[in-house]
Amino acid sequence: MTQKELNEMAILKAKADKAQRDAEKAEVKAEKAEKAEVKAEKAEKAEVKVDIKKYPFDVKLGENKTIHFKPWTGKTKKKFRKVFEKLEDINDLDFDDVVRVLIRDNVSDYDVYLSDSEQQYLTALLRKESIADEFEFDSECEYCQSLQHIKTSVTESVEYTMNQFPKKLNNTEFIDIKSQSLLKDIEQDIINSQDYDGITQEKDIEFALHINNNKSPLETLDWIDDLPLKDISVVYDNLKSVSSEMTMKVQKHCTECGKESNFIAQEIPGLFESLLQ
Repeated sequence: MTQKELNEMAILKAKADKAQRDAEKAEVKAEKAEKAEVKAEKAEKAEVKVDIKKYPFDVKLGENKTIHFKPWTGKTKKKFRKVFEKLEDINDLDFDDVVRVLIRDNVSDYDVYLSDSEQQYLTALLRKESIADEFEFDSECEYCQSLQHIKTSVTESVEYTMNQFPKKLNNTEFIDIKSQSLLKDIEQDIINSQDYDGITQEKDIEFALHINNNKSPLETLDWIDDLPLKDISVVYDNLKSVSSEMTMKVQKHCTECGKESNFIAQEIPGLFESLLQ
């Protein structure tokens, strides 16, 4: 065997040895990555572990959103009364106080973001598990305006459509808002920024945070503000189509005119009154 052939063999062997070492390194790296992934999954499961005894009920509000909750107690009723006792005018009611007492104090994740529809549906379920499924109220017939007494239940009359986040429609990806504190922090950052226009409201910020377009919330707000109104309507309608929706619908046979009268609302009539008694 010539020296040249020996050199070529040595080079090939060196390459083979290097390839083997690289393969071994890659295997070790893959094992470490797999262990890290398993560790992250365990940590995530540990974070979302819920005390089932304390929060015995759960409801799925979206494909990736399950809420665990506990029923209202006597303490809830006292806190709720206190919210109203300090009011001089019902129009001064801070709905955040109502949400805090009726919902946030009774769910396992205090900081979870809840849309209006999700709050309404969760309130209906809390009412069902805490007071009763059945409820009754008076309502006018939509045809003859005669007063009708209606008896129904949460199970029978409340309809809920889950959100579909994340969802991409017409090149725009819509996502759920990560937390209530994130919304409040960004709202405060926008108010404190030099570019704050003084007219941007929480609903505008919620709209922007539901859009995933690799922009900051301020940039997304600016992007929305620069769109023609018809395009904003399209984006909003697309968001609404994948968002949750809660409706209470009761069909009543009028005892006066005999026609079927529909009562449609976004909340249970007389809910506050039942908690203030």
